[in-house]
This record gives sequence, C-alpha cells and structure tokens, in this order.
Amino acid sequence: MGSESTSSGGARDLDSARASPPLSDEVSEAATATADGEANIPLVGAQVVVGVAFEQGQRAYMEDRYSAVTELKPFGLTGCDGVRRSFLGVYDGHNGDWAAQFASERMHTFLAPDVLLQDSSPSCPERLTRFNVDMETSLKKMYMDCDDEILNSTAAEGRRDGSTAVCVLQIGGALFTAHAGDSRAVVSYADGRTRAMTEDHKPSMSNERRRITAVGGKIEFCGCWRVIADHPYKPVRAALAVSRSLGDIDFKRPKDSGVTAEPDVSRYELTEDINFIILASDGMWDVIRDQEAGDIARKILATRGVLSEGNMHRGSSDNVTVVVAMYLH
Repeated sequence: MGSESTSSGGARDLDSARASPPLSDEVSEAATATADGEANIPLVGAQVVVGVAFEQGQRAYMEDRYSAVTELKPFGLTGCDGVRRSFLGVYDGHNGDWAAQFASERMHTFLAPDVLLQDSSPSCPERLTRFNVDMETSLKKMYMDCDDEILNSTAAEGRRDGSTAVCVLQIGGALFTAHAGDSRAVVSYADGRTRAMTEDHKPSMSNERRRITAVGGKIEFCGCWRVIADHPYKPVRAALAVSRSLGDIDFKRPKDSGVTAEPDVSRYELTEDINFIILASDGMWDVIRDQEAGDIARKILATRGVLSEGNMHRGSSDNVTVVVAMYLH
C-alpha cells in the first residue's frame, strides 16, 4: 500500500501535496508564520498534518484519487490574513478514473473566494447563521459546478465515468463536510470515540429512494440496490450502486434518473477534543467499521507508524484510499 504525508508548511495543491517531504518533529514551528515567513501573526484555527495511504486491491485499475490542500489560499488574497484554511477530499471513481482525477485537482477551485474570506466565528448569532448558510450554499454550488464540467467533458469526449466525493473544508475554527456517494468521513475524539461525519448515499436509503422515484427514477436489486438508467435508443441499461455522484452522464442527461451531485453539508467546531479525521473510499468502509478505523489510526499515530496494507486494507478487493488528518492546536 502506498503512503504519503504532508503538513500545512508546504502543500498548496494536489501535486505539491504529493511531493511534500516526510513529517518531522519541527513541523509545528510554522504555526504562527506566514507562508513566506514574512512575519509572525497569530493564526485562527489548528494546523493540519495529513497522511495518505492507498492500495489498488484486486481491481485491474486504480480509480481512487485524493486531494490534500493544506494551505488553501483564496484567490486574490495577498500575504497572510491570520486564518488557517485547508481542503481535503477522497474521490472513488467508477467506469474510469477521469472524473475522480478531475475532481481531485479542481474541486476546491470552484469555491467562491469571498465566502472563504468570511469570519468563521462571528460574535453575532445572526452573522454566524448567515455564514453557515453561505458556506452550505457555496459547497453545494462547488459540487454542482464541478459536476457540470465533468458532464460537459464526458459528453464531448464520449466517456461514461463518474466518482463519489467526500470533502472536509477548514476555515479557521470551523470544519465543513460535503459528500456525494459512499466515500465517508469520520471524526475521532480525545476520549477514544469515533463517529461518522457523513451518511452514505445509497439507493437503499428510504429518503434517497423517495427522492429518486419522485422524479421517475428506477431502483432494482442487482446484487445490491442500484439506480437503473435506460439507454435512450439502445436496448441496454446502466446500473449504479450509489444515489449521488459526480459525472455518470447516463443517469443525468438527457433524462434525469434521480442521481445527483448535490452534497449533504454539515458544520463541526474544530475543538481541541478532536484528535483526527479520517476520509476514505468505500473499499475500506466495506471491511472496517468506523470505530475500528479510529482505533487503528490512533495506535498508528501513538507509535509514529505508517498506514499500511495490514492495518487499513483488511483484504478488501476494491481500491482503497485513506486520508488521516490531525489538527494541531
């Protein structure tokens, strides 16, 4: 299983995240410095340190991708404004890897810069409510805009692939999750508890089933519950085991089969009792429960070990990608 690591001292995009050097004991020294070291400015929010592991499993291709933007700088911002921002994501591709690759490189670029520059913890309750509403709207638009780009490209080039997406955005002391599909994020607390931050989008879920059938979509059991799309002029059908995704043009154009890229969005306070967050594709969650994943990651972090095939893969036949993020206060 491959593994990589990065901290908020360096990576600004996917490529630089993957090229970052191993973590050292000196990583926390950047806590109050600007990216270019110009001045010491107290920063709002915890510093994120990220580790990544991935394994192809028994699949013919690796279709998972991830993003680890540990210093997310809004477009147009010069210097340091004292707010830590980061963006993490896991994308589980199917029927090809193009949609997952595109999302891993471009998803965060669809975020509106003005929203990223808002105060994440305003003292006024009305302003806090407005900030949360703006962030939910912006994250949903980010997913839908990314989906439109993928669909337009797949239509032009004849691809049929799609991808799930689970993302965690940090703005100062606030964490926002956004997800479409069955890639999942969990949070592990100082007392040892691990809890899901997202709920998988499956056709078997009653609320997803109602939403799909309300627009005339079909759901059938084919090994598991799947959304069915009839081809507009060929006697073939497509079947999808998730009810929300990026891409998957057969389920969206020209006929809406009920599959959407619109994510569910939630806010969490980045408090000191949060030890770490795990984002992973369903290749891991199919074989490891949330609490067990947290326990494994906690032991690895306690011994300064690395994620490996023996502890996070557990014999899964699917692609597996795991991102573990520690927030250093």
